[in-house]
Amino acid sequence: MTNANSRMLAPVSLLVLGLALLGCPSPMPVADAAVLDQDAVQPADDVYAPTDAASACVDVSGAWVWSSSCSRPDAMLTPHSCITQSGCTATILDSYGPLSVLGTSVTTATVDGNTITMTADGLTCTVVHDGDSATAHCESDMPAYTCDGVGARVSFPEATSYCCDVAADSCGAGERCGPVAGESAEDRFTACVPAGTIAEGESCTRTGGRIGADDCAPGLTCANIGQLDINQRTCVRLCGTTSDCESDEICWVFAAAPHAGVCRPTCTYLGTDCPAGFTCQAEPSWAPMSTTTDIPLIATDCVITGTGALGSTCADGIECGRDMACAFDLARPELPAQCRTNCDPAHPCPMGEHCQPRGYMNPEQYGACVAD
Repeated sequence: MTNANSRMLAPVSLLVLGLALLGCPSPMPVADAAVLDQDAVQPADDVYAPTDAASACVDVSGAWVWSSSCSRPDAMLTPHSCITQSGCTATILDSYGPLSVLGTSVTTATVDGNTITMTADGLTCTVVHDGDSATAHCESDMPAYTCDGVGARVSFPEATSYCCDVAADSCGAGERCGPVAGESAEDRFTACVPAGTIAEGESCTRTGGRIGADDCAPGLTCANIGQLDINQRTCVRLCGTTSDCESDEICWVFAAAPHAGVCRPTCTYLGTDCPAGFTCQAEPSWAPMSTTTDIPLIATDCVITGTGALGSTCADGIECGRDMACAFDLARPELPAQCRTNCDPAHPCPMGEHCQPRGYMNPEQYGACVAD
């Protein structure tokens, strides 16, 4: 996707568990996903340094991206890991799925020299680090299968550490904790970066168009969320859960390793309370009082209204007209995503169709109409 405010709605066929990996026997159905406020990104140099020689373990902390191959077809390496380290003990936050919107697992591992070892959900894993790259091998006895993968350390200009808490803004003087993107805009983490001075609601700019490389003050990030002009960005408030926002707002998902979101006003699904040019949509949010391992809660937010007609092919959530979403039919994965009518129990679909709920936690059963 190239749209700076795109809402890609794609199915997820796998759910990953554990640090490096894991399959699950019944994948989470996902008809669509969150807005991607993404721009072209440029890789940058990172600094790799061993810890004190007396500790006998290298520093593996930071943000990592993974690719993998497994003998079990429904298994894979987690796409993203954020690692913090104390001595020779590492705490690993692993995200599930594209854009990290399916949740996060936490694993404790031991670092010996340049090697991490851990056991998670029946899998025993060994990860060997070589500077800014790593190789992983995991084995399971019940059922028997293996996974192998390759990881790369994410680098971000002027970042001093990764995996910080955006709600606490847990960085040093002159810094701020915010979401940043790796080489791909979909590889999102949190990092301590230089603080800017631009206040909430004011126009901001990104260096090189890269998420996180902006001039916003602590507690804020530069995004086009809520703007009719997708090229216009302002400093918006960050959150870790909806409890960090105002009572009439949600913490819309921006990154998962660790949790990071943006406070956005809620709205009435299939209602009329959004501003002109916007429509109320179901969006993933970090629930009030959610923990690191929670999956998102579907809530509502006003998004740009597109012009796509009912049934038209789409690749972007803002392409479709009012009260429609760009969604796949999960029972017919061979079909492309289409603009489909929004629905919930109070707004049933027309005859011959049924309401396909969005994935994640969705107590209100917000969804889109698909053919029976």
